[in-house]
Amino acid sequence: MIKKFIFSCFIVSLSFITLTGVSLSAQDTLNTNGDDLSLGDGLISNGVNLSADRDLNMNIVDYSPYSLESRDNYGAGIRKCRAALIAPSWILTARHCIGSKKVNNIEKHGWVRLHYYDESGVKQIVRYNSKAVFRHPGKDIGLMQLTEAVKEDLIEPVLLLSTPILKKHGYFNMKKVSANIFKDIPVRAGRRSNAFVSKPDRGGKAGSSGAPWVFESETVGDVLFAVTHGSGRAPQVAYVKNWINDTVEANDSSVQLNWVTLETVFPDRFNQE
Repeated sequence: MIKKFIFSCFIVSLSFITLTGVSLSAQDTLNTNGDDLSLGDGLISNGVNLSADRDLNMNIVDYSPYSLESRDNYGAGIRKCRAALIAPSWILTARHCIGSKKVNNIEKHGWVRLHYYDESGVKQIVRYNSKAVFRHPGKDIGLMQLTEAVKEDLIEPVLLLSTPILKKHGYFNMKKVSANIFKDIPVRAGRRSNAFVSKPDRGGKAGSSGAPWVFESETVGDVLFAVTHGSGRAPQVAYVKNWINDTVEANDSSVQLNWVTLETVFPDRFNQE
Protein backbone atom coordinates (compact mmCIF):
# COMPACT_ATOMS: atom_id res chain seq x y z
CA MET A 1 0.00 0.00 0.00
CA ILE A 2 2.80 2.41 0.95
CA LYS A 3 4.74 1.54 -2.22
CA LYS A 4 1.65 2.26 -4.33
CA PHE A 5 1.19 5.64 -2.62
CA ILE A 6 4.84 6.62 -3.19
CA PHE A 7 4.63 5.55 -6.83
CA SER A 8 1.44 7.58 -7.31
CA CYS A 9 3.10 10.69 -5.85
CA PHE A 10 6.03 10.21 -8.22
CA ILE A 11 3.72 9.97 -11.23
CA VAL A 12 1.81 13.12 -10.20
CA SER A 13 5.07 15.06 -9.74
CA LEU A 14 6.38 13.88 -13.09
CA SER A 15 3.12 14.84 -14.79
CA PHE A 16 3.27 18.35 -13.30
CA ILE A 17 6.80 18.91 -14.61
CA THR A 18 5.79 17.67 -18.07
CA LEU A 19 2.66 19.85 -18.23
CA THR A 20 4.45 23.01 -17.16
CA GLY A 21 7.29 22.43 -19.59
CA VAL A 22 9.86 23.06 -16.88
CA SER A 23 12.59 20.55 -16.16
CA LEU A 24 14.35 21.13 -12.88
CA SER A 25 18.08 20.54 -12.79
CA ALA A 26 20.47 19.84 -9.94
CA GLN A 27 21.24 23.56 -9.76
CA ASP A 28 17.65 24.60 -9.00
CA THR A 29 18.42 25.28 -5.34
CA LEU A 30 21.80 26.73 -4.58
CA ASN A 31 22.90 28.30 -1.35
CA THR A 32 25.66 30.88 -1.09
CA ASN A 33 26.12 32.59 2.26
CA GLY A 34 22.47 32.05 3.05
CA ASP A 35 21.21 33.39 -0.29
CA ASP A 36 18.51 31.19 -1.81
CA LEU A 37 18.83 31.04 -5.60
CA SER A 38 15.98 28.57 -6.11
CA LEU A 39 14.17 28.67 -9.43
CA GLY A 40 16.45 31.29 -10.89
CA ASP A 41 18.74 30.48 -13.81
CA GLY A 42 19.40 27.01 -12.40
CA LEU A 43 16.75 25.28 -14.52
CA ILE A 44 16.08 24.13 -18.04
CA SER A 45 13.10 25.67 -19.84
CA ASN A 46 12.01 24.68 -23.35
CA GLY A 47 15.38 23.06 -23.95
CA VAL A 48 17.38 26.15 -22.93
CA ASN A 49 20.01 25.71 -20.24
CA LEU A 50 19.66 28.54 -17.74
CA SER A 51 22.60 27.61 -15.49
CA ALA A 52 23.47 30.35 -13.02
CA ASP A 53 27.18 30.20 -13.82
CA ARG A 54 26.76 30.57 -17.59
CA ASP A 55 27.55 34.04 -18.99
CA LEU A 56 27.92 33.02 -22.63
CA ASN A 57 27.10 35.73 -25.17
CA MET A 58 26.47 38.29 -22.44
CA ASN A 59 27.74 41.79 -23.09
CA ILE A 60 29.42 42.76 -19.80
CA VAL A 61 30.62 46.37 -20.02
CA ASP A 62 32.80 48.45 -17.71
CA TYR A 63 31.45 51.75 -19.01
CA SER A 64 27.99 53.02 -19.95
CA PRO A 65 26.89 53.76 -23.53
CA TYR A 66 24.11 55.83 -21.95
CA SER A 67 23.94 59.05 -19.96
CA LEU A 68 25.63 59.05 -16.55
CA GLU A 69 23.07 61.46 -15.15
CA SER A 70 20.35 60.34 -12.76
CA ARG A 71 17.24 59.87 -14.89
CA ASP A 72 13.87 58.15 -15.04
CA ASN A 73 12.74 58.24 -18.68
CA TYR A 74 13.51 54.54 -19.18
CA GLY A 75 10.66 53.93 -16.74
CA ALA A 76 7.53 52.79 -18.57
CA GLY A 77 3.85 52.46 -17.85
CA ILE A 78 1.78 49.45 -18.86
CA ARG A 79 -1.72 48.40 -17.90
CA LYS A 80 -2.04 48.79 -14.08
CA CYS A 81 1.74 48.34 -13.70
CA ARG A 82 5.16 49.81 -14.35
CA ALA A 83 8.14 48.60 -16.39
CA ALA A 84 11.54 49.63 -17.78
CA LEU A 85 13.13 49.97 -21.20
CA ILE A 86 16.19 47.67 -21.29
CA ALA A 87 16.79 47.78 -25.07
CA PRO A 88 15.26 49.88 -27.86
CA SER A 89 12.51 47.32 -28.48
CA TRP A 90 12.41 45.43 -25.14
CA ILE A 91 10.58 46.12 -21.87
CA LEU A 92 11.23 44.40 -18.53
CA THR A 93 8.40 44.10 -15.99
CA ALA A 94 6.86 41.74 -13.43
CA ARG A 95 5.43 38.50 -14.79
CA HIS A 96 2.11 39.01 -13.00
CA CYS A 97 1.69 42.34 -14.83
CA ILE A 98 1.53 40.67 -18.24
CA GLY A 99 -1.93 39.88 -19.59
CA SER A 100 -2.96 36.71 -21.42
CA LYS A 101 -4.64 38.04 -24.56
CA LYS A 102 -3.63 36.11 -27.68
CA VAL A 103 -3.65 37.21 -31.32
CA ASN A 104 -2.77 34.56 -33.92
CA ASN A 105 -1.51 32.33 -31.08
CA ILE A 106 0.95 35.03 -29.93
CA GLU A 107 0.42 36.67 -26.55
CA LYS A 108 -0.04 40.43 -26.64
CA HIS A 109 -0.19 43.11 -24.01
CA GLY A 110 -1.56 46.26 -25.59
CA TRP A 111 0.71 49.27 -25.42
CA VAL A 112 3.63 50.66 -23.44
CA ARG A 113 3.81 54.31 -22.37
CA LEU A 114 7.17 56.13 -22.22
CA HIS A 115 8.17 59.76 -21.94
CA TYR A 116 10.92 62.18 -22.88
CA TYR A 117 11.58 65.91 -22.65
CA ASP A 118 11.70 67.96 -25.84
CA GLU A 119 14.11 70.81 -26.58
CA SER A 120 11.87 73.20 -24.63
CA GLY A 121 11.91 70.95 -21.58
CA VAL A 122 8.28 69.94 -22.05
CA LYS A 123 7.40 66.36 -21.14
CA GLN A 124 6.17 64.34 -24.12
CA ILE A 125 4.30 61.03 -23.82
CA VAL A 126 4.80 58.36 -26.48
CA ARG A 127 3.14 54.96 -26.89
CA TYR A 128 4.42 51.78 -28.45
CA ASN A 129 2.51 48.57 -29.16
CA SER A 130 3.74 45.19 -27.94
CA LYS A 131 4.64 42.46 -30.41
CA ALA A 132 4.96 39.55 -27.98
CA VAL A 133 5.33 38.79 -24.27
CA PHE A 134 7.45 36.25 -22.37
CA ARG A 135 7.19 34.98 -18.79
CA HIS A 136 10.00 33.53 -16.70
CA PRO A 137 8.96 30.00 -15.58
CA GLY A 138 9.89 30.46 -11.93
CA LYS A 139 10.30 34.14 -11.04
CA ASP A 140 8.01 37.17 -11.16
CA ILE A 141 9.87 38.51 -14.20
CA GLY A 142 8.47 39.14 -17.66
CA LEU A 143 9.57 40.61 -20.98
CA MET A 144 7.67 42.50 -23.66
CA GLN A 145 8.92 42.92 -27.21
CA LEU A 146 7.75 46.09 -28.98
CA THR A 147 6.59 46.31 -32.59
CA GLU A 148 9.12 49.08 -33.24
CA ALA A 149 12.31 50.31 -31.63
CA VAL A 150 12.39 53.37 -29.42
CA LYS A 151 14.80 55.96 -30.77
CA GLU A 152 17.76 56.20 -28.40
CA ASP A 153 18.19 59.91 -29.13
CA LEU A 154 14.81 60.33 -27.42
CA ILE A 155 14.92 57.66 -24.69
CA GLU A 156 17.95 55.62 -23.67
CA PRO A 157 17.54 52.15 -22.12
CA VAL A 158 18.89 51.33 -18.68
CA LEU A 159 21.86 49.09 -17.82
CA LEU A 160 21.28 45.73 -16.11
CA LEU A 161 23.18 44.32 -13.12
CA SER A 162 24.77 40.93 -13.84
CA THR A 163 25.84 40.09 -10.27
CA PRO A 164 23.44 39.91 -7.32
CA ILE A 165 23.59 41.71 -4.02
CA LEU A 166 24.02 39.21 -1.18
CA LYS A 167 23.19 39.29 2.52
CA LYS A 168 26.86 39.61 3.40
CA HIS A 169 27.00 42.91 1.46
CA GLY A 170 24.64 44.66 3.87
CA TYR A 171 22.62 47.69 2.79
CA PHE A 172 22.72 49.82 -0.36
CA ASN A 173 20.82 52.97 -1.28
CA MET A 174 18.59 52.70 -4.31
CA LYS A 175 15.79 54.53 -6.11
CA LYS A 176 12.47 53.16 -7.28
CA VAL A 177 11.27 54.46 -10.66
CA SER A 178 7.48 54.35 -10.48
CA ALA A 179 4.76 56.93 -11.19
CA ASN A 180 6.70 58.93 -8.59
CA ILE A 181 10.43 58.66 -7.99
CA PHE A 182 11.53 57.44 -4.55
CA LYS A 183 15.22 57.96 -3.75
CA ASP A 184 17.72 56.87 -1.09
CA ILE A 185 15.75 53.78 -0.07
CA PRO A 186 17.89 51.34 1.97
CA VAL A 187 17.80 47.92 0.32
CA ARG A 188 19.41 44.58 1.11
CA ALA A 189 19.31 41.01 -0.13
CA GLY A 190 16.24 39.11 1.05
CA ARG A 191 14.98 35.53 0.76
CA ARG A 192 14.63 33.50 -2.43
CA SER A 193 16.90 35.74 -4.52
CA ASN A 194 14.80 38.84 -3.83
CA ALA A 195 15.98 42.29 -2.86
CA PHE A 196 14.12 43.59 0.19
CA VAL A 197 13.04 46.95 1.64
CA SER A 198 11.69 47.31 5.19
CA LYS A 199 8.09 48.50 5.52
CA PRO A 200 8.86 52.04 6.84
CA ASP A 201 11.09 52.69 3.82
CA ARG A 202 8.80 51.46 1.07
CA GLY A 203 7.61 53.93 -1.52
CA GLY A 204 4.73 53.55 -3.91
CA LYS A 205 1.19 52.25 -4.00
CA ALA A 206 -1.02 49.85 -5.93
CA GLY A 207 0.05 49.90 -9.56
CA SER A 208 3.79 50.08 -8.89
CA SER A 209 4.36 46.37 -9.58
CA GLY A 210 6.98 45.93 -12.27
CA ALA A 211 8.70 49.21 -11.39
CA PRO A 212 12.51 49.05 -11.65
CA TRP A 213 14.76 49.19 -8.59
CA VAL A 214 17.84 51.10 -9.61
CA PHE A 215 21.31 51.94 -8.33
CA GLU A 216 22.64 55.39 -9.23
CA SER A 217 26.32 54.89 -9.99
CA GLU A 218 28.86 57.65 -10.47
CA THR A 219 30.82 55.43 -12.83
CA VAL A 220 28.09 54.02 -15.12
CA GLY A 221 24.89 55.92 -14.32
CA ASP A 222 21.59 54.19 -13.58
CA VAL A 223 21.63 50.39 -13.26
CA LEU A 224 18.52 48.22 -12.88
CA PHE A 225 19.02 45.37 -10.41
CA ALA A 226 15.49 44.25 -9.44
CA VAL A 227 11.81 44.47 -10.44
CA THR A 228 9.02 45.30 -8.01
CA HIS A 229 6.92 42.32 -6.96
CA GLY A 230 5.16 43.76 -3.92
CA SER A 231 5.33 43.90 -0.11
CA GLY A 232 8.86 45.33 -0.24
CA ARG A 233 10.20 42.47 -2.36
CA ALA A 234 11.73 42.48 -5.83
CA PRO A 235 13.35 39.57 -7.70
CA GLN A 236 16.91 40.40 -8.71
CA VAL A 237 17.60 40.26 -12.44
CA ALA A 238 21.07 38.77 -11.88
CA TYR A 239 19.42 35.45 -10.97
CA VAL A 240 17.51 35.32 -14.28
CA LYS A 241 20.10 37.04 -16.47
CA ASN A 242 20.59 34.10 -18.82
CA TRP A 243 16.83 33.72 -19.38
CA ILE A 244 16.55 37.45 -20.15
CA ASN A 245 19.57 37.37 -22.46
CA ASP A 246 18.53 34.16 -24.23
CA THR A 247 14.93 35.30 -24.72
CA VAL A 248 15.99 38.58 -26.30
CA GLU A 249 18.63 36.93 -28.49
CA ALA A 250 16.27 34.17 -29.67
CA ASN A 251 13.62 36.66 -30.75
CA ASP A 252 15.73 39.61 -31.88
CA SER A 253 19.33 38.72 -32.74
CA SER A 254 20.13 42.33 -33.66
CA VAL A 255 19.76 43.46 -30.03
CA GLN A 256 22.54 43.23 -27.45
CA LEU A 257 21.69 43.97 -23.83
CA ASN A 258 24.24 45.87 -21.74
CA TRP A 259 25.17 44.37 -18.35
CA VAL A 260 27.52 45.59 -15.62
CA THR A 261 28.95 43.93 -12.52
CA LEU A 262 28.49 45.02 -8.93
CA GLU A 263 32.21 45.87 -8.79
CA THR A 264 31.77 48.29 -11.70
CA VAL A 265 28.74 49.95 -10.12
CA PHE A 266 30.42 50.39 -6.72
CA PRO A 267 34.20 50.38 -7.37
CA ASP A 268 35.00 52.03 -4.03
CA ARG A 269 33.00 49.40 -2.11
CA PHE A 270 34.27 46.35 -3.98
CA ASN A 271 38.00 46.23 -4.62
CA GLN A 272 38.82 45.11 -8.13
CA GLU A 273 41.88 42.98 -8.29
